[in-house]
Amino acid sequence: TGSEYGVTGKLSNQTYNGHKFVGFERTGFATDPSKADEPPAQWCGRKFTEDELSLLKQGREVYCEGFVSRKTGKEFNCKVQAVKKDGKIVIEPHFE
Repeated sequence: TGSEYGVTGKLSNQTYNGHKFVGFERTGFATDPSKADEPPAQWCGRKFTEDELSLLKQGREVYCEGFVSRKTGKEFNCKVQAVKKDGKIVIEPHFE
């Protein structure tokens, strides 16, 4: 498509058309270093609105509905806050 993006990965044993080889296996997408100090645009299957992202960038808590648990698949609501951990911004849920 002509778009550039970064990926993370590892070398792994693979098979293609019955032939075994060692090749690159993508494990995820790399974060754009220019956006390292910004919260992710979505979390737990829910995309943040521009207003919510603005508040998260300010370090404020935001109450959101419609998150989906990765473990159970159930929907949940909670307050979230963008915090810096291990050099990157992550979403931290706050349950009452």
